[in-house]
Amino acid sequence: MWASFAVGVGYTCLNSAFGWIAPTTAGAAAMLASMAVAATCFFALYFGLRESLGNHALWLAFIAYLATRGIVLAFLGRTMEKKAFR
Repeated sequence: MWASFAVGVGYTCLNSAFGWIAPTTAGAAAMLASMAVAATCFFALYFGLRESLGNHALWLAFIAYLATRGIVLAFLGRTMEKKAFR
């Protein structure tokens, strides 16, 4: 929780101090979006299943996190590639 807050604050501070960060980081925006979706999936699965599955819920949530991040990045990567090579 604190790590995501620190990244958001750091990005906002750097972007306001150096206006060149936002236009040049399309890949970073895609990574941030994929991490947000994957983290939401991870915590929803873990807290939803930890009572019934115990430690297995942690591993299931972790595998779902990695899969979700990969799927979202693949989708966003194709979108970025189509924009770049029009």
